[in-house]
Order: sequence, then C-alpha cells, then structure tokens
Amino acid sequence: MAGFRYPGSNGQHVLLLDIDTSGFVVLVGVAVVDDVQQAATTWRDAVGDSAAAAQPEPVTDPDQLRCLVQLDPTDEAVVRGDESRLVIDNWFRADRLIREIREAMRKGRMPLPAATNLYRDLDISVMTRPFTE
Repeated sequence: MAGFRYPGSNGQHVLLLDIDTSGFVVLVGVAVVDDVQQAATTWRDAVGDSAAAAQPEPVTDPDQLRCLVQLDPTDEAVVRGDESRLVIDNWFRADRLIREIREAMRKGRMPLPAATNLYRDLDISVMTRPFTE
C-alpha cells in the first residue's frame, strides 16, 4: 500500500499492489482507494481468511519491499494469462507507480535492496532437512 496524490489534486489516495512472491513474482491485484484501512479491507477480501488478522503498518526496512524490485511488469514472461481484467487494465499503471515508489524511496535515502536472481544459489537444505527427517 502506498499513499499518493494525482498531479494537481489535493486529495490523497492509496495504491494497493498485491504482489505474490510464493513462486514466480507476479502482480495479482491492483486497486486505488481512499485510505489505508480501505486498502487493507480490499486486500483481506481478496486473500481470504488467512489475512483476517493482518494489520497495515509502515515499512521501516526497505528489504520488506523486495517484491517491488523483483517484479518487472515490463517482462512479458510474467504475464501468465489468468490475470484478472483489473490487473491487466492496470498493468502499465502499476509498472509506472512501482518505478515512482522506487525513485521516491531512493530520494528519501531509503533505497530498495538490489535485485537478485531468485532461482540460483538456493539453500535447499531448508526444505530437504525437514522432509528427510
């Protein structure tokens, strides 16, 4: 969730980007709402019961936003074909807003972490040890 204002507007809005990082990093939801609580409610409604207790809080560690670095909406490979109409309608807006968030954080001296390859040098012992035990 990120607060923003449209150019020439006094009203603040909140952008909700739902980025799934459980597999390939993909954009699964986009919404523009009036405030953080409305964004949280929208996200909980989309995710379901598993998010019922989640509460929005400010990001204090840029590493929490690694998903903004790993998601690249301009990469055609991330279009799976099962995206909602809302996600596709907002695809390029989300890309632009992600770039603006990255730039704002850099200017605020809280740069996002460097992009890494998520599919190399994995420590598989985290998964294999419990499985083999």
